[in-house]
Amino acid sequence: MKFTGNALLLSGLSLALMFGATGTRTALAQDNPPTRTDTRTEPNPMPVEDTIDPNQPIKPQFQISVSVVGEPDPSGTYTVDDGGNITIKYAGVLSTISVQNMTPKMAEGEIAKILKMYIKNPQITVKIASIPRPTVFIGGAVKNPGPTIVTQDATLFDVLSRAGYLETADLSKVRIVRKEKVNGEDKVRTITANIEEYIRPSSASTVPDESQNPILKDKDRVIVPSKVSQGNGVISVGGEVSKPQLNIPIRTSPAMTVREVVNLVGGTTSVANRKAITIRRPSIERPLVIDLDKAEQGDPVNNIELRPDDVIYVERLENNAYINVNGGFVKTGKFIYDKRTTLTQAVSEAGGPAPFAKIKDGQ
Repeated sequence: MKFTGNALLLSGLSLALMFGATGTRTALAQDNPPTRTDTRTEPNPMPVEDTIDPNQPIKPQFQISVSVVGEPDPSGTYTVDDGGNITIKYAGVLSTISVQNMTPKMAEGEIAKILKMYIKNPQITVKIASIPRPTVFIGGAVKNPGPTIVTQDATLFDVLSRAGYLETADLSKVRIVRKEKVNGEDKVRTITANIEEYIRPSSASTVPDESQNPILKDKDRVIVPSKVSQGNGVISVGGEVSKPQLNIPIRTSPAMTVREVVNLVGGTTSVANRKAITIRRPSIERPLVIDLDKAEQGDPVNNIELRPDDVIYVERLENNAYINVNGGFVKTGKFIYDKRTTLTQAVSEAGGPAPFAKIKDGQ
């Protein structure tokens, strides 16, 4: 029997996986994760202006609202693709229209050219519904490491101020790791900024050095080193863990592993996405993604050895994305929900019934 429905309902079965030793209990798929009450510091994203310039040029990934008076078919919200186009359907015909670098008023005229073939004197209104928000990742000697949504013109100092840098932060050697296109090829460039010269200029003029406070770009990674010697280096753990920690001294012999460090910070919370733990590493472009459950079983592919400046981040499970399993199982807790998951697979995920489980009493 498979799970069906958006609310994680089973056909007449409420996913009771509880084989209790002293009675029968029920494990229900949750609509929303329970509210946690703790005092740990959460990431402090930069406030993003909700106001959108209604007359700015349209760019890829913008969402635009198209309204055609008396014509519901072509009216709607469209996402501009990477080529700067939208595709409108009318009378069963798909039309690709380029709107890149056009203002909404100009886009109205461009769309009208196409619809005039089907509609007499179409009255069209185009508005910018939403624009993509750049996201940067910050780690190292900061109070709130992790991904942060920023404004289009956010600077290094803006992001550092929001993340809160530690007293031990070496602001003279902040690294910005950026992915760029060079001759059509993806390249990774590392920029070193002395933001100290912007905050506290050492020159006699006391004028902030603007060149050391660059504007950040989408997907930039900011790494703040520590000026205090930490032996072989440090690592940080944030997100859905019991005790997020910064600047954990790393041991190299034997090498520290993901499993060891997550246990060191008290393990994950009940709403952690254990199947997709990310590890940001300065030397590589994309974050490493590991399965913590497999790492805890000693799988070397997932229980990787850590390196200096690694940042481990544990995401929160999405709503409607997990089930509760408690009672007479080898392993209890929350497990990621998949629409293809069967009851047998869920029981297997929990390690099967414990020796004392009353299997016949399960629901």
